[in-house]
Amino acid sequence: MDKIASGVQTQLVRTALHLTADCGLRVRNITFDGAAANVATAKQLVVDLCSMRENSFDHPTPGVKISVSIDACHMLKLFRNALAEIKVLTNSREERIR
Repeated sequence: MDKIASGVQTQLVRTALHLTADCGLRVRNITFDGAAANVATAKQLVVDLCSMRENSFDHPTPGVKISVSIDACHMLKLFRNALAEIKVLTNSREERIR
């Protein structure tokens, strides 16, 4: 299986946070690539990755926040690969992006 539903992934993240907290480990950040399931998981964790205002959610441990970020290097690689394949990028009005 190469894909996971965002609801399942969200539960796995929450379970992992509980287990690591029980062991005394502190998770401060979760980094995703930009896959649709990962963005949906972030939304289920109450994080809007498109907003620069709120990029964290409450850890199971009271008073602790976990920040969420997108792996910028991976996103640049995806953009490079898309540009190599598509050759010309256009916006929503079909205008060429220069």
